[in-house]
Amino acid sequence: MRLKTIHTIKRLSVALALSCAILFSGSFSLAQTSDLNLPTLGNSGANMFSDDQKYDLGRAWLMAFRGQAPTVDDPIIYDYLEHLIYRLAQHSQLQDRRIDIVVVANPTLNAFAVPGGVVGVHNGIFINAKNEAQLGSILAHELAHLSQQHFERGVEARQRSTIPTMAGLLAGIVLAATTGSDAGIAAIAASQAGAIQSQLRFSRQNEQEADRIGMQTMVDAGLDPRQSAAMFEEMQRASRYYGNRAPEFLLTHPLTETRISDAKTRGDRYPAGGSVNSIDYAIVQARVRIYYEENPQSAIKFFRAKINTTQGVELESNHYGLAIALTDAGRYEEARKELTPLLEKRRNNIPYQLADTKLLAASGQAKQAQLRLQQLLKINPTNYPLMQSYAKLLLATNQIQASRDVWLRLSELYPNQPSIWYQLAEVQGLSGNIKAVHTARAEYFLLAGNPDAATRHLNYALKLVEGDYLQTEIIQQKIRDIQAWKQRLNLK
Repeated sequence: MRLKTIHTIKRLSVALALSCAILFSGSFSLAQTSDLNLPTLGNSGANMFSDDQKYDLGRAWLMAFRGQAPTVDDPIIYDYLEHLIYRLAQHSQLQDRRIDIVVVANPTLNAFAVPGGVVGVHNGIFINAKNEAQLGSILAHELAHLSQQHFERGVEARQRSTIPTMAGLLAGIVLAATTGSDAGIAAIAASQAGAIQSQLRFSRQNEQEADRIGMQTMVDAGLDPRQSAAMFEEMQRASRYYGNRAPEFLLTHPLTETRISDAKTRGDRYPAGGSVNSIDYAIVQARVRIYYEENPQSAIKFFRAKINTTQGVELESNHYGLAIALTDAGRYEEARKELTPLLEKRRNNIPYQLADTKLLAASGQAKQAQLRLQQLLKINPTNYPLMQSYAKLLLATNQIQASRDVWLRLSELYPNQPSIWYQLAEVQGLSGNIKAVHTARAEYFLLAGNPDAATRHLNYALKLVEGDYLQTEIIQQKIRDIQAWKQRLNLK
């Protein structure tokens, strides 16, 4: 990867991820925003934002974030997180459970939740959290901040001191959301510079409340609450290892010995039980490890060493990681030896099946891989990882129309995934449907934080359907929808 990319995303993700804490901890003021016509959403506390207003602002924030930060296009990771977060949300006090997930390509330990139901996870958290319950403790804690409206409840206490900061911050967010410009990020960073120390941190009372409610959410979701304290201890060790460079999560969630002690005491009050880890989590850990290894050879070396020191699901996932790395290295017979016992043990495990079809295709057996995916899709017709793998295999074997059909279905099932629209635009181009290229690109640019580019592509498409009144009306309506969305947020 990519040291330059990592440094860039660390700078941008800190600026944007932390902006959510300031965004909903200060007041909105038209008088301080110069030429930007920003919305006045209320004047105090938790009642100043409606669910729909928070939802719209959350999606605007997500668009801006996607426009500036590299994200991870791994359906297996996304599918796992979607199931875990909804499992936790179902048992949380969150009333509005419209949630969008973004996985950030960043090796640091961080997760965040933006009011409006945006949950972000750095993929590096899978390397730092030792098991599923530890990750669950962080996500449950973030959902508790949302359900208790801690961002909003900080408004009144900080109202006067944050008006200038909010003006600059909102201007930057709007600029980034509407133009995708680096100037927007610069504005955000500049507005934060003087406010991070005094504004970013949640109050001690907020943290205690989120710890308590988050732990109850873990218990209700069937996770071991004792892993919450264990996760705190992992963060503490990371802080000591990196000296003054604490994990990014701790920038907004300060950690103390008292907090660790409280988590231990509270966790011990619950009856023994609750799951600690799962094979699904361990598989995601292995995939993230491969992502950050320099090449397949270094990944092979890593997993061979881990196999000698692990057991249980961790051992199993290290064999899985080794099979993937061997496949990537072109060592197909060795990969088959690693993968066969895993398939015999968990025949219905989708990541194992996808590792098998990947190996079949890589070793020249694309037809067998296609048949296997077709069989799996009969059982799981809307599974995101299976569908994406099938669409990519069809494209790789020059079955353009069939691939396009799968990408179209994916766009219907997962309309908020920009990577799907990007791939759909590509395959529409290969099939010669230029109008569909532009409409798919419009969806991609809208989700990626550039509604003006989206509108341009819709206007290109409009010229190509002249005389077709139905298609003209559909495209014009989409343009009107974008303009109405901008107007609803008072974006110029």
